[in-house]
Amino acid sequence: MRHRNRIHVPGGTYYAIRKSKPPHKIFEQPDDYLAFEEHLIPALSASGTKLIGYCWMPDAIHLVLRVARRPVADLMRRLTRYCVRRMRERSGVSTSPFAAGFPTILIDPDAYLAQLIHYLHFVPVLAGAAGSPDEYAYTSRAAYRGAPQRLPVHIKDLLAHGQTTNCPTPHSELAAILPDRPSDSTCELLTQCERFAPPILGNSEFISRLPRRIRERFTLTHETPSLDEIVDFVAQSHGISRQEIVSSRRHHMLVVTRAQIAWLASEFGVASLSEIARCLRRDPSSLGRAVSHHLRAAPELFTPNAFAGLYPRSSWRAPTSLVKVRPTLRESAGAQRKTGTASCDKFSAEPPSPVERQSSNLRHQSVDFAQSAETT
Repeated sequence: MRHRNRIHVPGGTYYAIRKSKPPHKIFEQPDDYLAFEEHLIPALSASGTKLIGYCWMPDAIHLVLRVARRPVADLMRRLTRYCVRRMRERSGVSTSPFAAGFPTILIDPDAYLAQLIHYLHFVPVLAGAAGSPDEYAYTSRAAYRGAPQRLPVHIKDLLAHGQTTNCPTPHSELAAILPDRPSDSTCELLTQCERFAPPILGNSEFISRLPRRIRERFTLTHETPSLDEIVDFVAQSHGISRQEIVSSRRHHMLVVTRAQIAWLASEFGVASLSEIARCLRRDPSSLGRAVSHHLRAAPELFTPNAFAGLYPRSSWRAPTSLVKVRPTLRESAGAQRKTGTASCDKFSAEPPSPVERQSSNLRHQSVDFAQSAETT
C-alpha cells in the first residue's frame, strides 16, 4: 500500500533512511557490508536509480539517490527484504527487525545536496563510531576523494549543483565544496529530518517548481484570481487586447496566449476546459491540443515562475526549510479559496515576468526556447 505522505517526482533527488529496531543490527561483520553492496548494485541498475552518496551504520542505512521513473520506495522495499532475510539467517530473529515504514525525503539539490553529502560522511563521527570521516570505511567519502569504489557513486551530480569554483580537477573542486566539518545548523537540520521525516526538504520556490499534483497537497494562502483576471493578466503580459484573444485569428502569439490562459486557469482550478473554451470562444478539444503541444514545445512558458503576478513567492504557507504535508484532506473548493474580485490593476505593479520579456519574440513567431529557459 502506498504511503500517503510519500512523494514521487521522476528525476528527483531523495534522502532515504532505513533503521533497525534495537537491539537488532543490520551489519555485524565486514562480510555483511560487502554482501549488501553486492545486492545493491543490481538493485540500482534494475530501478534506474543513481547513487549519489551513502553511509552504512550498524543499525542504519543512509542513501542519497536520484530516481528515474520508478519510485524510490521500490528500491527501499527490495533492500529491506534482503536485509530481513539475511538478519533472520544470521540470528534467527522471528519478528520484523525494522519499524513500519521508512523515511524518503525529496530534497532541493541546489540548496541541500552538498550539505546532505557532507553530513552523511560525518554521521559516524557524530555517532562516536570514528574519530574522523576518513577512518570510517563504509561511506561514500572515499569516492569523493578520488579513491576507487565498488559502488557506482555519481559524484557529478554534486558538481552540477555545488558552488562554482576554479579548481583544476573535479576532486579538488569537491574538496572545496565539502569543507572539513558540517556546520552545527546543518547537523541540527538533517538530524531533525531523520527524526521527523518531512516529505520535502526545500523552500517555497522549490515547491513551486514541482508538478501540480504535488503542489496541491500544500496549503496556499494567496487569493485565487478569477478567469477574467487571468485572461486580462496574460493579455497585458503580451501587450495585446482581450478582443484579439477571443477573435478568430490564429496568429502564433495568440495561440500561445490562449494555451497559457487555459493552463493557468486549470492550475488554479477556477474553471473547467469547457468553460475556458467558451470564454475564449474556442473549441475545447482544439484548445486542449494546443495546451499539450506548447507544453512539450516550450515548457518554460508554462511554469509558476513565468507568472510572477499570479504566483507570488511569499504566498506559500511554509517558508521554512522543513515543509510538511497537511495531515487532513483538502477542504471543499469553496471553503479553501477566495475568488478574487479586484481588477487587474493590482498586477500592474508586479515586476515583468519571463512571458512579458518573450512577447516580442512571440509576435514574430521566432521564440528562442533555449534562451527562454535561461531567462525563466
